[in-house]
Amino acid sequence: MSIAGSALLLGWLWTRLDGAETLRLLSGARPGPLLLAAALVPVQVVLSAERWHRAAGALSLSLPRAEAIREYALSILLNQVLPGGMAGDAIRVWRQRRPERLLGPSLRAAVAERGIGLGVHCAVTVAGLAAWSWVHPDIPRPPAALPIAVVAGALLAAVVASRDVRLAALSRGVFGWNVGLSVLLTGSFLASFSLCGAALGLPLGGAAFTVVPLVLLAMVVPVTVGGWGMREAVALALLPAVGWSEEAAVAVASAYGLVNLAAALPGALVPLVPR
Repeated sequence: MSIAGSALLLGWLWTRLDGAETLRLLSGARPGPLLLAAALVPVQVVLSAERWHRAAGALSLSLPRAEAIREYALSILLNQVLPGGMAGDAIRVWRQRRPERLLGPSLRAAVAERGIGLGVHCAVTVAGLAAWSWVHPDIPRPPAALPIAVVAGALLAAVVASRDVRLAALSRGVFGWNVGLSVLLTGSFLASFSLCGAALGLPLGGAAFTVVPLVLLAMVVPVTVGGWGMREAVALALLPAVGWSEEAAVAVASAYGLVNLAAALPGALVPLVPR
């Protein structure tokens, strides 16, 4: 379903848009902002690994930082290229199995770590929509934003209800750390998307706070490969509301996907057989 989902969505987008114009925008991208966006990916690996390390510790699971960084680098690459968008996380958990490390606690730690990040992203998404009339006083909220906001609110409630997430976020020794790391990570994702817009000569402005969190949230829906198709479709639905052409919306979403895929490739250097 994931490969077919990406293919169907991208095929539909190609028939709807001026494909030549979209490719022209992509081919004319300035390398400087793209390189800066790519440079954020290793930073995101380290921040995510630190969040995982601390979440594991809060749940009484020993996970060395070096191992967390190595495994997260591979996980991010696999999430980009395998169906579902979460296969890398599943493999990351599976690779943690040891005689002294049961699979159950490893799964709980990984789910809690990702849950904290998702919760913060959802909170930023809801905050961006709440600030819409202030950031875009002359532009009504696009109708497509409402159902995504409802999903974000539901996900946030589910995350807060999780005992493991609360332990991983609020336990002694991690209090404030994992939420703070997640805020930094979410900010880096928005900054990366904004840099891709700047590379195409399309500054996002306030839309980086109000629209981009919605676009990136759509990538967690496990029906595509690496978010391809879903990310571009949501960008197409939302960015024209703040003055972008449909081709520009899809081009910047595609540039973001390409930059993140290219910057994740060093994860292939991680040995496939865990030590």
